[in-house]
Amino acid sequence: MYLPPLTLRCIGSLSALLLLSLISACGDYLPSIGDSDRSEDLGTVQAVATAPWMSLDLADGSYSALADPGNLAATRWRETHILFRRIEPSSGPAYLAVFPITQAQWLLLGGDSPWEDIDTAVVDSSGWGDRRPAYGLSWNDITTTVQAWNQGRSFSLAVPSEQQWQFAARAGGNGPWPWGDDRSRSTVRDHALVWETLDDAPPAPSPVGLRNPNAFDFHDMAGLVWEWCHPGDALRGGSWRDGLWSSRIDNRLHFDNGRIETHSDHALFGVRLALRP
Repeated sequence: MYLPPLTLRCIGSLSALLLLSLISACGDYLPSIGDSDRSEDLGTVQAVATAPWMSLDLADGSYSALADPGNLAATRWRETHILFRRIEPSSGPAYLAVFPITQAQWLLLGGDSPWEDIDTAVVDSSGWGDRRPAYGLSWNDITTTVQAWNQGRSFSLAVPSEQQWQFAARAGGNGPWPWGDDRSRSTVRDHALVWETLDDAPPAPSPVGLRNPNAFDFHDMAGLVWEWCHPGDALRGGSWRDGLWSSRIDNRLHFDNGRIETHSDHALFGVRLALRP
């Protein structure tokens, strides 16, 4: 597999080869979803037009609008269902997944398992598991898998724009990280898996959702895996192998450095999906 030497060496708290730059404007695109009368007993159901949450059952393809999703620590939100949170950026309301997509969810979408093709000397095999983030995903892999899954459905999954991702990550605040501006080791450890908080753990991503969410209830917006954004020319959020500075909200990993292409299936690349009513 193609594994560019993007972040295989770290200098201090920052990977040597990452290019961090200011965010630029990006056009928004999310397919619409139609109405559905199907629901599931996962929380308090609410009308689609006003629901703060959406639940997607990957096993049968049904979705529900929820007023209350219940326990966010429930296994289903990391394995068989995707939970989306409503956001309202200037481009209009949309729904963004609370967690990066996990390996179990990716396989239910019809994707393969590129993480198993990555040398375990680079990412330890302990990074394999249903609740761990899907990684080694290229933009081409994501669009092919999502488009195939969307066929024949009354609604569609998509990848969020950079603006939508940034709005969700910032969560109404103005700090450089999703939790604010506190860089103390204890605070960072509570919110992000980055190089400084990996400690003695194996060199691999942890399960999603182990750390505190931001004010909008989104988990792992900093660290864990870089997340692709539409239209496929940039990733956001940093990773477990990169330093805290990489995970700042305004930083982006993008094509200008010539190291990323749509077929790039780097070991640190994942995705967080979105939909909108």
